[in-house]
Amino acid sequence: MDSSDEKTELDSKKTEAAQKRKLAGQALLDLREKNRENISSFRQSMSQVKQGKTERDKENKAVAEFKERRDALHKKAIEFREQARVLQAKFKETGGLRTGQLRHRLSQLEYLLHVEGSSPKKEKAISAEMADLEKQLKAAEVNDSTSKELSSTRAQLKQVESDAEAAHLQMIEHAKKSDEHHAKIVELSKKIDFLRQEISKAMEILGEKEDAFEEATSDYHQAAGEAKAAEEAEREKVVAEKKAEEQTKSMTAKEKAAKAMEDLKKGKKISLLDIQALNS
Repeated sequence: MDSSDEKTELDSKKTEAAQKRKLAGQALLDLREKNRENISSFRQSMSQVKQGKTERDKENKAVAEFKERRDALHKKAIEFREQARVLQAKFKETGGLRTGQLRHRLSQLEYLLHVEGSSPKKEKAISAEMADLEKQLKAAEVNDSTSKELSSTRAQLKQVESDAEAAHLQMIEHAKKSDEHHAKIVELSKKIDFLRQEISKAMEILGEKEDAFEEATSDYHQAAGEAKAAEEAEREKVVAEKKAEEQTKSMTAKEKAAKAMEDLKKGKKISLLDIQALNS
């Protein structure tokens, strides 16, 4: 192999080594960049999970509070219903008449008795009815109090039932929000598991990529060194040949012939001028 072929081979080897180093370096950079992105996404997802759990716990606490309030109101509603039932029964015991109704009837009887006038027999019947109404009036006064208490109890029951329904709706609303936060946490947890696996794989491969890059770099430096050494050797050869040529030019014909004979004996290549010197 002459020097030209050797130089071409060394240059080709250097170029190939440079390309391998470039590819190995790019693969290493790509892996590092992807791993950095995964680590950043992993940390962000962990933070989001933490925040999501805080929000979910907050909603769960609200659910528990509104459930407790609803249940307490339901219990109170039961008490009001029982109270209303008792009052309703008490109201019915007195016939359900109210003082206004009884007084109106008494006024009618008094009118009949004192204004229109009537027979003694009828007056006696009216007086007896009025006496009975007077007794009923006393009971009705108690009945009016019961009626007012019953109305108040029913109003309170209605309000308690309304408050219980509102508490129930609030409980459902916060439960819905809690479920939404939980669903996000589940999705983020899946993402975190995936990223954890990807980061773990990357850390294993990273060492291999670094070794491959170092090996490619070493091969490139070796190829570059060999190419440089060959260039220097070629340059030194050219300088030596030029120097030898100059020395040859300054030799006598006899010296040139002796030098050519010596080179020929050593197996060195001799020029056409050297052959001519031998023949002279």
